[in-house]
Amino acid sequence: MFTPTDEIKNRVDIADLIQEYLKLTPAGMNNFKANCPFHHEKTPSFIVSRDKQIWHCFGCGEGGDIFTWLQKIEGIDFPEALKILAKKANVPIDWHEPQYASEKNKLLDISRLAADYWHDILLHATEAQTVRDYLQQRIVDTKTVTEWQLGWSRDSWDDLLNYLKKNGFSENEIFAAGLIVKNDQGKYYDRFRNRLIFPIYNHHGQVIGFTGRTMSNEEAKYINTPQTLIYNKSQVLYGLDKAKTAIRKADYVIIVEGNMDVITCANAGTKNVIGVSGTALTTEQINLIQRFSNNVMMSFDADVAGERAALRGLDLAWQRGLNVKIIRLLAGKDPDECIKLNRDLWLESIRQAVNIMDYYFSIILKDKDLSRSDHKKNIAADLLPLIAKLPDQIERSHYLQKLANLLNVSEKILTDKLKLPTTKDSLASKTEKEQEINLDSSLDIIKHKIAEGIIAILLLYPDKIRLVITELLPEELPELELADIYKTIVMYYNSIDSSQINNNLLGRSNLHDFLEKQRPDWLNRITTLELLATKEFSDLQPAEIDYELEQRIQRLKKEIRLIKVANLTSVLKQAEASGDQELIDQLLTQIHQCHQELKNLS
Repeated sequence: MFTPTDEIKNRVDIADLIQEYLKLTPAGMNNFKANCPFHHEKTPSFIVSRDKQIWHCFGCGEGGDIFTWLQKIEGIDFPEALKILAKKANVPIDWHEPQYASEKNKLLDISRLAADYWHDILLHATEAQTVRDYLQQRIVDTKTVTEWQLGWSRDSWDDLLNYLKKNGFSENEIFAAGLIVKNDQGKYYDRFRNRLIFPIYNHHGQVIGFTGRTMSNEEAKYINTPQTLIYNKSQVLYGLDKAKTAIRKADYVIIVEGNMDVITCANAGTKNVIGVSGTALTTEQINLIQRFSNNVMMSFDADVAGERAALRGLDLAWQRGLNVKIIRLLAGKDPDECIKLNRDLWLESIRQAVNIMDYYFSIILKDKDLSRSDHKKNIAADLLPLIAKLPDQIERSHYLQKLANLLNVSEKILTDKLKLPTTKDSLASKTEKEQEINLDSSLDIIKHKIAEGIIAILLLYPDKIRLVITELLPEELPELELADIYKTIVMYYNSIDSSQINNNLLGRSNLHDFLEKQRPDWLNRITTLELLATKEFSDLQPAEIDYELEQRIQRLKKEIRLIKVANLTSVLKQAEASGDQELIDQLLTQIHQCHQELKNLS
């Protein structure tokens, strides 16, 4: 039976989906590679197969289809991933069916319905005229109201509560969405009353929370949805759902403080803008930004609080490898006011953005007297820890020179005071036993990777089986499943004629079918090995493939003997400690034999 998930898989291409998160480069026919987002690596080991519609990382072992990708990269469950991909594929799903239901999806439905309701009130309700007038004064037209789905909550204690209950949601569910409050008597009432509503979307375009600006004289000018199952302020960037395409295109993002700043900046043509709602950048927000660009410009309100927020967030941002610049407004107290005074001054402010360390220099040097030794000492004390945190050595050297010139002191003095962490030989601090264990483990990993490479080559080039069959025994492979796959490949080779095996495309397809028929439970492993082959060997010429196989088989045999020598040496030490001369002689003979075999393999 054809299910909605099957239909979604047919409509959503895995390479296109992953490309929204990672920069993919071609790696053979209909395959792509990238650095894995789930572990640190310098050489790409993450492979995406358009033909098979799967992804796999050969560094950390993660892999799967479009659903597992979204679940892993977003940290969400299957129903959430299904909801996002169903929307992307335009596949209707009956969300009342138990297998598709989830508490998060219910809260998303409540939030979307609330946003639609408040938006409709703002556009059409007679009593919302004063709010529409306010927006007109702020130069926010109907088109902008519609684009950002702005709304208005009535000055009522139960307007939204009653509306959502009529639409089938319980008080507990509405409370879980953060839209109502429970008083001491256990009675529920609307959280947002007589407020201009800014729906907050996640980067998939789903409403997850709200900011409400008071339209009366309430002390709390702004209130937000509390933390819920779907809304966590530290993980959200206002406007990212609309800005992400522009961020990728421009390859930088502008970060501002308020929701109105975001909207006004976007209307002014700077579409690559997002908001952090007056808080310092968090690790989660930085991770989100880095999916789209590593280049950041930050503009905060021209007050002490805004500057402090900027400094707190910046420290973390550039330590994570972001290229950070600071926008200093040429007019107005915030981007919204600057643009309304003169849009060109806003654009010029962007063009004049300064590097983060230059910004720190200007802040710390402000009101300092460079002729005074105590001021010089304080400047160095403030700036050296910041310079030490710079991830790039060339940058560190540049700013050390700059500081030395400013203070008129020797650069060596400042370098000595940096106290940069030194790299020590970790093996020196380990016990002999720990070193042996680490050596054995390393050798095992190497042996396993060599063996996987051999099998992967045979799956991609079945005609090369003839070169391996007389050189490699199944028992020389380090894993039972690999050995069994190798035996079955040999069975396949012995069951067909040479003309069939020499037709490589036909042989490859037939071999895959043969293995799957023999052992259906091998399918995932075989597919992963085929991806490995595409990643490592698809660009090699026939002679290069022959050489690769020869070298891998030889190296595998060497690793087997190296591990045997390591194990025998460990036993030898125990025998020497106990004084067992007969065992010592036997072990020395075996070790000598292994060394002779290693010499022959060289």
